[in-house]
Amino acid sequence: MQETITDLLNKSDIEKHCIEEEGTVQYYVNQLINTLLIEKQVTEEVMKLQNDLEESIKQTEKKEKEMYKNKEVLIKINNEKIALKEKMERSKVMLQLAFKQNQMLQNEKKRLKLLAQPKTNENNTKKWKGIRKEVKEIRRGLDELIQQEKEKKVKELKIIKLEELQEERKKEIEELKKLREKQLQENQIKEENDDQTSSSESEYKIEQQDSLKKQPFGNSVLRQIEESNVMEEEEKINKDNNQFNEEDAFFHSDQTASEEIEMDNEESESDSTTSISNDSD
Repeated sequence: MQETITDLLNKSDIEKHCIEEEGTVQYYVNQLINTLLIEKQVTEEVMKLQNDLEESIKQTEKKEKEMYKNKEVLIKINNEKIALKEKMERSKVMLQLAFKQNQMLQNEKKRLKLLAQPKTNENNTKKWKGIRKEVKEIRRGLDELIQQEKEKKVKELKIIKLEELQEERKKEIEELKKLREKQLQENQIKEENDDQTSSSESEYKIEQQDSLKKQPFGNSVLRQIEESNVMEEEEKINKDNNQFNEEDAFFHSDQTASEEIEMDNEESESDSTTSISNDSD
């Protein structure tokens, strides 16, 4: 530690090198980096010294509390205390030197920062303005490229998801077709059975109608029965139409999804061609 501080105090040749190589900004930047490294080293050594002192004081206090009854140990502890006090006095001197060196380094750092700044003349200002303009244009171009890549990835993900949905919808449509065919078969069988039963029922109904016509108010009862039968048939027809419309709408939505995929593909191709033409320009 002592050698490090004395070496730092003898760094008077920094000023000489600054005078010899005055005007080179890179030299001043290098000197600033060196002073910062030295400052870091000094602060680390000071902190290490303080930690060692605190640890040694804690150890001596612990020993004093544990063995305070033994006189010989107390004498030894007192001697250690005296040695620690002397060490603390020496460390105080070292700390004062370190603080002085730190102050010198801070002043040197400020001076080098001022020297490292470029001189503000017309040529330098024009040069820096041009450089800043180029940097802004480069950043703008990079931002546009990043945005295009993001949009491209989003479109690719959309296409993949739409293709997956399309496959799922195709499977659902096939299942619906199978169910509809099965339902049609069942309806045909049911209609055949209904035709057989309706023929027998119609004979029975004709007999009932004849008997009702003979009874008082028979015609009004027959009219109500016919109206209820018509309403049942209309409800059945509306139900079948609604089911057919739902299946048709589902099929058309699948077609629109595939058309959207094709439109997205065309847009991505057009965007890529425009970006290539802009790059060539």
